[in-house]
Amino acid sequence: MENTVRRPIAEKARRCAFTGYRPLKMPFEYDEQCDLALDFKKRLRETLEVLILQGYTHMISGGAQGMDLMAAETVLDLRERYPHVTLEMAVPFEAQAEKWDADYRARWQRCIDGADMITVLSHEYHRGCMYARNRYLVTQADLLLACYDGLEGGTRKTIDYARRNGVAVCTIPPVKTAKRRGA
Repeated sequence: MENTVRRPIAEKARRCAFTGYRPLKMPFEYDEQCDLALDFKKRLRETLEVLILQGYTHMISGGAQGMDLMAAETVLDLRERYPHVTLEMAVPFEAQAEKWDADYRARWQRCIDGADMITVLSHEYHRGCMYARNRYLVTQADLLLACYDGLEGGTRKTIDYARRNGVAVCTIPPVKTAKRRGA
């Protein structure tokens, strides 16, 4: 897989990158058809639509399971209504989805195929490639949109990095209610 630009990105496009929980940290885990997941996806779509209307037209997904893929899929869906919106897939290494189950591999591939730009940060997996991808997301963004409700981990570290670097952060909790226990 090579770095690819399929459609030019507007020079003055405001850029929004995504970060967030993987399925096991989501309250609905892998069940994206349950009420909690459908509510999250609805709120994600509404938020992305507002951001598009505010001028965020270049969206960047790190391609991970969970928030990253849900956001990328939503962007691809919203492009039917907002064709000027572009999607960049910033993958940490070429074989990111190789060991995933078939459904997630197919979803990842649809996002790759639908992306206007693909950025590959490393040809092979290495110990720091996920952090390199997260730093790339922040340094390329004007806004970081995060699925987050206080849990420790990579999402929190990415949000902290964005704030230290002056990148605005907008959070969408995985559930509408107050923070989960342990958050």
